[in-house]
Amino acid sequence: MRTWSRALSLAVLLATPTVLAFFSGGYFEGPRLVAGIVAWLLVAVAVAVTARPLLPRTTAARVSLAGLALLTLWTGLGTLWAPLGTPAQDDFQRLLLYVGFVLAGAMLLRDLPRRALEPTLALGAFVVVGYSLSERLLPGLLSFSESRSAAGRLEQPLTYWNAVGCLAALGVVLCIRVAADPRQSRITRGLAGGATVPLGVGVFLSYSRGALAALVLGLAVLLLLVPRMRPLVKAAAIVVAGCLLASLVAAALPQVNAPPIAASGSPPAGATGQGLLMLVTLVVVGAAAGVGVTRVSVGGAQAPARLRSRRMRALALGGVVLAMVVAVGSLAALEGSPDADAPQAGAGARRLTTLSTDRYAYWRIALRAAADHPVQGTGPGGFAVEWLAKRDRRQTPSDAHSLYIETLAELGLVGGAFLAMFLLGAGAAALALARDDPQAAAGPSAGLAAWAVAAGIDWHWEMPGVTLVALCLAAALIAWAGHSARLARDTDDAVPGGQLA
Repeated sequence: MRTWSRALSLAVLLATPTVLAFFSGGYFEGPRLVAGIVAWLLVAVAVAVTARPLLPRTTAARVSLAGLALLTLWTGLGTLWAPLGTPAQDDFQRLLLYVGFVLAGAMLLRDLPRRALEPTLALGAFVVVGYSLSERLLPGLLSFSESRSAAGRLEQPLTYWNAVGCLAALGVVLCIRVAADPRQSRITRGLAGGATVPLGVGVFLSYSRGALAALVLGLAVLLLLVPRMRPLVKAAAIVVAGCLLASLVAAALPQVNAPPIAASGSPPAGATGQGLLMLVTLVVVGAAAGVGVTRVSVGGAQAPARLRSRRMRALALGGVVLAMVVAVGSLAALEGSPDADAPQAGAGARRLTTLSTDRYAYWRIALRAAADHPVQGTGPGGFAVEWLAKRDRRQTPSDAHSLYIETLAELGLVGGAFLAMFLLGAGAAALALARDDPQAAAGPSAGLAAWAVAAGIDWHWEMPGVTLVALCLAAALIAWAGHSARLARDTDDAVPGGQLA
């Protein structure tokens, strides 16, 4: 009975982000509350069926869990001084979902074979992004609702184009990892290589600069953490070439890279033919990429010791993150006036050629709010009020478009410290796992890093359909750190697809 209960609970846990994606990403209260109830039911089941359920083995894992729990409690207290009741309650409900999901994952994922996590989450991303692309591929059969603000960018089912791009970028990172993973079977590696192509096109057609930044950093982290770099580089070269080729075809088809459904509800002239051509391209290029990665040898000796050095990994990752923070901060400081440097509007590849955005203005107002209320912040949801009082342009955002800056503004240094405990604790757990079981640590660490970048420049924290994927990866790192030796022997030694490096 316990075995079946654990298996069913694991299936529900891993399916929750994908299911929630089809309910506007869980942004609204109803689906979010249902997901929160499911998460805490999973916690109850995990406590009943898991040995030593609430005792992570490492200090880093305990710090991470404590940080998220304290952030939730502090947000709940923050509703007492928040200027707006409903947004504050939304933030608190969302965090209750997140802390329940991570707790359940930290207990249940111990029983999951480590090589199964990345393919499962990548499959979920493929389903969501494939659904988003399907209207472009079969415009005569499928028609989704469209918002004017999307201007033709992929937005369904999450209802936000940057969220689609972020999820697609996470899928690409995980698929590339699977494609070069010696623990996977040849068939699984080939399927992952093929799935990367439509996911890459999803990143492109979202025209999300944040998704591209997340993808680049995720791949950089993956290169730093994998035990053997050469197979990953070869597999990545194959699938990235396929993504670029398919994206070029998409860019050349106006009814694929622009809204395919006319105001009348019928597809414009040529839309059906262009959609079918794009579908054939994805199938052919994806198949070629899948076959290509299966021909890459992933067995062999371990990487040189310098690549496995914990200190060098930490320094390299810190350098990459610091470079990105300095670059974004410099752009924000050098931003011109609103009239002189208006952001690129609408959809199209031209958006990818500029870094102009209103986010810099949002961040300045949020940082002023953090300076005015340094300890406790303005209260959850308080940024919207601060913006209306101090804005220098007409936009009316409800979020600061940065998890980290908004946390400082709304929850102060106390909330910022709790968020840092959660994220840095997960990062330390990743490094500890990388020391003992680098094969298991690489994919979750890279995916979590990609999401962390995207969350720093957009409001993905408010989109559970995306964030729960990252939290599942964080929960895996928390669950596996300190359990590496035993579980590696139990789940990953004899793998049909090849030998462990």
